[in-house]
Amino acid sequence: MLEEIRIQNFAVIEDLDCFFNKGFNVIIGQTGAGKSIIIQALNLISGARSEFSKVRDESKKAFIEAKFSFSDEFISFHPYLKEYLEDGTMIVSRALTPSKSSYQRINGENVSLNELKKIMRDVIDIFSQTESSFLKDSSRYLDLLDSYSPSNKLKEAKKEFALAYKQMKEYELEKKEFDDLNDTQMLDFYQFSYTKLSSLHIQKDEIENLEKKKEEFKQYEKLQECVASIKDLTERQVDLVSLLMRLQQVLKGLDNTSLKDKGEATNQSLNDLLDNLSSLNREFINLDVSQDEIDQVNSRLFLL
Repeated sequence: MLEEIRIQNFAVIEDLDCFFNKGFNVIIGQTGAGKSIIIQALNLISGARSEFSKVRDESKKAFIEAKFSFSDEFISFHPYLKEYLEDGTMIVSRALTPSKSSYQRINGENVSLNELKKIMRDVIDIFSQTESSFLKDSSRYLDLLDSYSPSNKLKEAKKEFALAYKQMKEYELEKKEFDDLNDTQMLDFYQFSYTKLSSLHIQKDEIENLEKKKEEFKQYEKLQECVASIKDLTERQVDLVSLLMRLQQVLKGLDNTSLKDKGEATNQSLNDLLDNLSSLNREFINLDVSQDEIDQVNSRLFLL
């Protein structure tokens, strides 16, 4: 409730201290006595626009100060007010200076005009015969509706919902920050990959061609093993080639016998075998695949 208001150098009032009792209070007086000035002063400490034209003596500052006290029930509806209270009271002041500037304070601490408006909208409401700022402010409809609750269940449910809603918003913010971080990291990864790939100067079908060469090298290694085995067999302690040539000479001894045809066929097979062995060795030598070339292909494929 409003316990006291002090008005100095404002409109027709030079210096006034007005005290109020709990409950209904009435201010009466003849026209021009200054009743409406008290309402205007309350408007100023509620955050209304400064009215320097109402300063009584422009060489001095106009000063308005009001003292408020609140019930526990009221504070439970507006818990943020606790930080503005001292010993359960709140003193709000507003000054209009001769330099056409103004300042406002709560319990001696400077506050912005917007902060003052935000606080006082829950503390003071001024009604006239034709309007009410309270009823015109749609943001206050829920508080008005909640005040008709027969118990504290609605109030507790509202607190629980407000807490859950706050937590949900915090989780949404954390998720957004996490998603933004992931997006940034993925963008960095893609940029790094693009730069890396650009530096490799990859040619069209290069990977396919390298894979084909790699497969050819595998076949070459198999051929190398096979030819080495053949060479080992033909060059052991007994020279197989020399042995086959000697066998051909022996088979010629069958020319004037009944086994001539068998001898000639066997001899021809031996000739084919010797020719094929010689041809196989020449072709393998002509392949001419170096280990450096194999290493280059494998290294390039590893990079790609």
